[in-house]
Formats: sequence, C-alpha cells, structure tokens
Amino acid sequence: MSEQLLEFPSHPVFVIRRFLVAACAVLAMFILCTSSTALKVSAEGYHELRGDVPKASFLQSQIAALQETRPRLVGELKQLHTDLGVAMEAAERLSIAEQELTLEIERLQAFTQSMAVNLLLGTLPYSEWDIDTLINTETSMDVKLNQHLLSGVNQIQKLELQLDDNQMDVVMNISYIHGEIERVNSELAVVDLQEAEALELLVLAEAWDRAELAITYGRHGFAPQEKWDALRFCESTNNYAAISSSGKYRGAYQFDLVTWQSVGGSGDPASASPSEQEARARELYALRGASPWPICGRHLQ
Repeated sequence: MSEQLLEFPSHPVFVIRRFLVAACAVLAMFILCTSSTALKVSAEGYHELRGDVPKASFLQSQIAALQETRPRLVGELKQLHTDLGVAMEAAERLSIAEQELTLEIERLQAFTQSMAVNLLLGTLPYSEWDIDTLINTETSMDVKLNQHLLSGVNQIQKLELQLDDNQMDVVMNISYIHGEIERVNSELAVVDLQEAEALELLVLAEAWDRAELAITYGRHGFAPQEKWDALRFCESTNNYAAISSSGKYRGAYQFDLVTWQSVGGSGDPASASPSEQEARARELYALRGASPWPICGRHLQ
C-alpha cells in the first residue's frame, strides 16, 4: 500500500496554529460549561417572567441539528483512525533511533499544545485568537507562559532538523492526524454537552409554552407577581424543595403528584427547578383559578 503524505510548514506560527485547533475546541467546551439561563422571577408580565427560556420548537430544531451532526463526526473520526493506521505503518519502517525521535517530538507537541490551551483560557479574550499576540512576548498578557510555549516550539524545530524530508513527512502526518482526532473528539464532546443541555432545557421550555397557552385561553389569566409571592410564602415560606409533614404536598406551591402531572409535570415537584414550578403553577391558576390552594389561594384573589 502506498501512502500520500501531506507537507506541513514548520515556521513557529504554523506550529502554534496546529496546536490552536484543539485548543479552540477545548475553549468552546469551557464557554459552554460556564453559560446559564436566568429567570427574572420578580417580573410581572408573563414574557418577562419566562426570561431567557426559549420556545420548545427552537430547542427541538437545535436537537435535531445536533443529532444530524453526530453521525458525520463519527464517520470523520473512523476515517481518521484508518488514516492513522496507515501513517503508523509508515512510521514502523523508520529506524529505532528515528522512532524514538518521533516519540520525543510528539511528547513536546503535546506539551506545547497544553501551553497554547492555558494561554488561550487564562490570558486572551476568547473572541481574539491573534497568533501574532501569541508569539510576541512583549505584548502577551502572560510573558512567562508565552515563553514556555515558544520554548516547546523551538525544541520541536531542533529535533525536526535531525530528520530528512521523507522522515519529516511521516512525523508531521502522524502529528496532523492526532490533532484532527483530538479536534473531532472535542467537537463530539461539545455536541453531547449541547444536546444534554438542550434536552434538559426542553422540559422547561415546554412548561412555559403550556403556561402561555393556558394564560391566553384559560378563564383566569395571569395574576400579579406580588400575589404569587404571597401565595408562595403562605404555602412553603418560599422553599422550592418544601415537603409537607404528610409527604403528599411538595415544592414551593405544594403540588400533589396528581395535580403536578395534570399540568405536564413528571417526577417530584420538590425536585423540579424553581422556573419549572413557576410555569406549572401559572398554568394551573390560568385553568382553575385559586381553587387548587384552598387556604392560601386567598392571596391570588
């Protein structure tokens, strides 16, 4: 079997650029893991109360797109592993000394990639991936980290000079494929995270969609926020995890399981998020008025 190996430039800028491919994917996960959706529980209008919770239809389209993306990435990963096998066969034909040199280059590349990730996450705004900044130690926000990055690049270049062009092609091809595998794995992890978050948020979005329909078409509409505050304090002293002494009534609005399920809830009301409890309480009131709260319901009248 013949192998068609790619040629790769070895200038520091291009070396760093290879490391940034995986670094950017890691950064995308970091940004995703630190994002959240806020609920403005003190607002009076329905739309303000819903806050940033999107429509269920929007989330469903996002989930469908992610589910289409995953097979493409899995196929790409499978092909990369096939390509890596071919590249490793070429590497096995190198001498022992050349193979040891290849392993040392790969070790230094992993180290330098780690430095690039730390530099991006720790010192640079994620919207400004300026390679000139990375290689300019005078303007970098973290000179010491930047020097470590350049030191790794320089060591890699010195080792690469000990290989001829054909040997260098083998090394760079393996390095490139490893980088692509890491990139695709990172993208798959991001897809998995985004789908899990979208599925979790979908429950909340569907609850607010139901509440909106009930408020629009139900007999009782939407009560002012101060009345809900009084009701919630009366029922549970504002404790969304409250459970009655009998265990039957649960959450900030003391739902029993039958009533909770009647407005689309599943599981334990006391374990649901505050936003979901708010949405389902609004739906219940819009449909049935204050009657589900026979004592504290006076605060809604």
